[in-house]
Amino acid sequence: MEKLIVIGILMVFFGAVFALIHFNYRREMRDRAQRPPTLDDQIDVLTRAGLTISPGLGRDDFLAWGPEHSYAHDPWRLILLTLACRTEQPEGRPFSPRAALLDTTAPVDTKELARVTGHTTQATTLDAALGDCAAHVSEGSGLYTLENGTDLAVFVLPDQGAAQIDARYPGLLERV
Repeated sequence: MEKLIVIGILMVFFGAVFALIHFNYRREMRDRAQRPPTLDDQIDVLTRAGLTISPGLGRDDFLAWGPEHSYAHDPWRLILLTLACRTEQPEGRPFSPRAALLDTTAPVDTKELARVTGHTTQATTLDAALGDCAAHVSEGSGLYTLENGTDLAVFVLPDQGAAQIDARYPGLLERV
């Protein structure tokens, strides 16, 4: 009889420990889902989505553009716009080889479009140039845009990668 009491007490003890661990795990997952993604989280997700950072660049280069809390304040949008920009150092190279930032008030920057899409267009309007380049993007990928005032960020992403971004921020990117 004493053995059954000891076994019962142990079962209650381990059941309580299990319930406490389970409760804390669920609370941590809920809290994690509600907090804005960190800069590192965003870089990781975008890299897995196919939007890589140019070789030799890293986290510190993003911080040169703005403090870390600014990326958490406006997650996904700000980092995508940053990836479409060119760095100040070294040599003004792009943050991402798969992204470009175009000025919609200027003549079409066919060199930047060609760098991102691999296709040189002869179109003279931005809409025609984007359509022409989108038609020449490799199968399984697409040309996506993000508007920001008079600037237009352009990205070449695998369809699956674009879906990953859309799952985190629906409607942010628009397919051409």
